[in-house]
Amino acid sequence: MKKLILTALLVAASTMMMAQVESFRDLINKGINAQELNLYDRAETYYRQAFQIAPDSAEALFRLAMLQESGEFYYSALENFHTGLLVISSLESSSGQIDLATVYEHMAYCAAEVKDFDVVNKYAQLAIESNPSSASAMASFALFYNHQENYMNALSWANKSIVADPKYARGYNVLGIINYSKGNDAEAIKQFRKSMTLDPKNADVYYNLGTMYCIRNNFESAIQNVKKGLVQAPKSHKLYMVLAWAYRLKGEKLKSIQCYET
Repeated sequence: MKKLILTALLVAASTMMMAQVESFRDLINKGINAQELNLYDRAETYYRQAFQIAPDSAEALFRLAMLQESGEFYYSALENFHTGLLVISSLESSSGQIDLATVYEHMAYCAAEVKDFDVVNKYAQLAIESNPSSASAMASFALFYNHQENYMNALSWANKSIVADPKYARGYNVLGIINYSKGNDAEAIKQFRKSMTLDPKNADVYYNLGTMYCIRNNFESAIQNVKKGLVQAPKSHKLYMVLAWAYRLKGEKLKSIQCYET
């Protein structure tokens, strides 16, 4: 009788564990689906619930971090990426299930967005060590050297990223940023357009194009590009800032103010 009870308890425990795994995966999938529909708040809720169910899994934290990155919450993203790495370091068996190079690439990108270039250098280096052909890490190195005004190395790393992956849109976007820093606006716009052709859903390139057109006082082109970017990233704070700038240049002060209030 005791043996039967023990067996039943083991079966029940196993069933509960299976249900928990399934619930975790279900929540992750729901988060992914919500994110694809631009339902960021709902996606965040699903990822946080998934982490509560499986706090020894870094996946939910990394997905949450990437969601925050897409929403321009770069500091929060870096914090969750870092916490995810701590989870992995405490459970060596988990590390083989995670593409660490990709995690480091995202961390370097987030750090570049908040202009923390020492952190950019750190995680771009780790990404290269994990994946020597990482186009993303090469592009982040390019931004690191661009910040130092070492344009020769910046251009070298940006071109390396494109050689590593000729279809890597961010490589051309970074080339545009470097040319802008050098004062070559025409070449910058050319590279931004190449990036847009390769990845028309990347809101960053519309932000950069909008900025360049505002600098040239071409507010109509700026408005057109920023609005395209807002289709891809409806809550982008930086896109609304450029849109406000463009409307101000156009003399439409009310629309400019509305952008700041959005």
